[in-house]
Amino acid sequence: MVRRIYVEKKEPYAVRAKELLGELGSYLSIKELTGLRELIRYDIENISDETFEKAKKTVFSEPPVDILYEEDFDRNENDLVFSVEYLPGQFD
Repeated sequence: MVRRIYVEKKEPYAVRAKELLGELGSYLSIKELTGLRELIRYDIENISDETFEKAKKTVFSEPPVDILYEEDFDRNENDLVFSVEYLPGQFD
């Protein structure tokens, strides 16, 4: 069974999302954007329910600064969503 979670920084800590919004406005001249969210998706499998519950709050997120969504995340009807994935063998 594969479980999917999404982790997003809370507004005061969403530094990377603010940087991306600025970069899209300045480098690509996309001035229409009024906001941007960055979520990290994790697909987890082959662990027990107990380990998964512990890992959500210790390995995958920091509860004081992160919002954790299971399986899907909150969004508005008009939001645009896209995903970026590393190529096999490509690392940050």
